[in-house]
Amino acid sequence: MANVNLVHTPQYLESAMLNAVDDGDPQTRRILEAAAQGLRESLEKAKACALIFPANRAEAFSAINSERDYQDKKWGGTLSGGRPGDGSRTVDEFALYIAGYADDLVRVASHFGDTKAKLEVIRKIAGLCVACMEQHGAPLR
Repeated sequence: MANVNLVHTPQYLESAMLNAVDDGDPQTRRILEAAAQGLRESLEKAKACALIFPANRAEAFSAINSERDYQDKKWGGTLSGGRPGDGSRTVDEFALYIAGYADDLVRVASHFGDTKAKLEVIRKIAGLCVACMEQHGAPLR
């Protein structure tokens, strides 16, 4: 049987499982494919709960984009209605919003072990950072 290193990616685990006992027997192959399908489903459920497997950059930016969509829907494009000009908030205002959510993150981190709750606050902070750059510019490093 193949040596499976549990620190590898889910795709590696699935491949290793399918190739571990591939003796050409169709029944063995069906059993391995069913086990691999169960592994895929379990890994997807675990990822949805933010319990294991870090996100890649595309998944992280997808989460931030979903937060920005939510913010725009809830707050009207993150612009303030009664303001002169385009209604944008100042960088200082964004800094205060971000600091407020950072305080929330510290509270959640110090009182709860719930990783998903912490990541939800981090997603909100990242969304605010993006909203600020959308309104005031995004200088490259």
